[in-house]
Amino acid sequence: MCVRACESGAFPCLDIRFILRRDFGYFLIQIYVPSMLVVILSWVSFWINVDASPARVSIGLLTTVYSDHGTGLGHTRD
Repeated sequence: MCVRACESGAFPCLDIRFILRRDFGYFLIQIYVPSMLVVILSWVSFWINVDASPARVSIGLLTTVYSDHGTGLGHTRD
C-alpha cells in the first residue's frame, strides 16, 4: 500500500508492477525459422528449368499454402 498526496488530500493507493517476458525460443522455432524456409523454398523455383512448368507451379502452391497454414499464425496455442 502507498499513500498519494494530492491538493485535495491524501489517498491510499495500490502499486502493482507487472514483469512480462517473451519466450524468444518459441517465436524463433514457430515463426522465424518456418518463414525463412518458405522464402528459401520459393527461391528454388528460379533455378528450375523454365520448361518444367508443373514443378514451378507445385513449388509456388506449396509455399502459398504453407505460408497461410503452416506457421500457425492466427491460431490459438493449446
